[in-house]
Amino acid sequence: MKINGAVTQVKEIVQKARKVTILTGDNPTQDVVNAMLAWHSALSLHGKKVELLAMQRDSDEFDTLPLPSEFITDLPTRRTTLKIDLENSKVKKISYEVKDGALFLYLTPESGVISGNNIEINSEHLETDLLITLGLSHPEDISVWPQDWVLALREKTPIINFDVGKRNQNYGSINVVDEGAASLSQASADFMHTLGWVVDRHSAQLLLDGIQSATLNFTRNRSVEVFESAARLMRLIEEGTPSESGESEGK
Repeated sequence: MKINGAVTQVKEIVQKARKVTILTGDNPTQDVVNAMLAWHSALSLHGKKVELLAMQRDSDEFDTLPLPSEFITDLPTRRTTLKIDLENSKVKKISYEVKDGALFLYLTPESGVISGNNIEINSEHLETDLLITLGLSHPEDISVWPQDWVLALREKTPIINFDVGKRNQNYGSINVVDEGAASLSQASADFMHTLGWVVDRHSAQLLLDGIQSATLNFTRNRSVEVFESAARLMRLIEEGTPSESGESEGK
């Protein structure tokens, strides 16, 4: 796993954030959804407000999973903001109309003229303190957003890019890419263990199920690391986590 300096960076950046958004691409697999739910639980235990964004392939596909209300399957569209410098003037009248397929916005100042130099246009993607992308190899994997969304968002919001495999484009502010992991659930379990985060029984079961789904019940992509991760999760399921009763970071 490429985690040079990532552990300390992730701890610091998560501690500073109040709201965290977890995002994945179109058509998430069970492995990806399970990993998202486990991240949701871990971050919630750290006192964070967590939002999950994913385009769901089939509305009935994950009905057996206890999806939280924060799990959103319709990604928000970009909001465009027009900032107008009034140069100590006041707006006398605002009106608009839609014609010929275009929006016309009419501003009448009390004095002077509003020119193009007074207008600033900004596009907002998400309102969040931290974005964590899971299993999103390339920004284009979100088909409903324009390709420049990462550049626009990264200017004001840190992005932790967490993924497996060799396709990842390393577009994040912090890139944690485990090229050798068999699944996102395995990589998530291993990284949470490295971070020292609490993984409760429910999250451990989610991650174990994600590993089983991605490996077809351990019949493919098998490795020593896969079975080590699975064994650690099984112990958490059977025994629980002693630190679950401890004080959570960030509260």
